Amino acid sequence: MFNFFERQIAEHMSKVDYNSEPTDYVDAFLREITKRDKEDEPHYYTMPQLLNMCFDLWIAGQITATPGKMPSLERKFDAIIAPQPYTCNIQNRY
Repeated sequence: MFNFFERQIAEHMSKVDYNSEPTDYVDAFLREITKRDKEDEPHYYTMPQLLNMCFDLWIAGQITATPGKMPSLERKFDAIIAPQPYTCNIQNRY
């Protein structure tokens, strides 16, 4: 999977136009890498980070693009969380 992302990113790198608006997430990220590198300060905009972000977005798309799985996921979520209110402070309960 990462080989696929690497090829796609390389293609973006060969076509990126820094004088126009970014066309997608990868373009925006590549621009940010270039900008931060010019500032010559430590930052987290790196190629490994971009690869991992692409993977995360791909995985997220797999879940949300499969509506038939949503009721099952909702039941599992409700079994773990309910009847408590949904907050950002919920601990792992597995």
